[in-house]
Amino acid sequence: MSTIATAQILTDLHAEILSDSGVTALIGTRLRYGRARQKEVMPYVVYQILTKIPTLTHDGDARHAQMPMQFDVWAATHYQATQVADALESKLVGIRTSRGSTSIQFGNLDRAFTAFDDETEFCRFSGDFNFFFGISSGDFLAADWNASDWKTVA
Repeated sequence: MSTIATAQILTDLHAEILSDSGVTALIGTRLRYGRARQKEVMPYVVYQILTKIPTLTHDGDARHAQMPMQFDVWAATHYQATQVADALESKLVGIRTSRGSTSIQFGNLDRAFTAFDDETEFCRFSGDFNFFFGISSGDFLAADWNASDWKTVA
């Protein structure tokens, strides 16, 4: 039995996004999981997992897992937020690559919107991206909903 750690998938995806010069030209390394730092320099991106979905088939191991994620771009202006959003979309839509122990098989943008946040007076782009991550183990996947890891079933 092997374990596929969500943390490793996030680490590998984070590194893959920051390997894109178009993204880093706009945000540097200001790509954060969960929440931004106090008084973060803009623009920056915060992302999080929306859900974890194992892909199961009648024929056995589907060898991939689906993980929708939300990416929020925060910027001082709508134009700046849109620039970063466009760079993220260019990097993530249709992505097929391997990094570390993770194979990112596909990414698509499900929903997106831009808005002005009255409370912070910042502009925000929010996009929901859907990813399929390849699993290198030969075991059948099942989600352990009480833990932060994907686990395989022998």
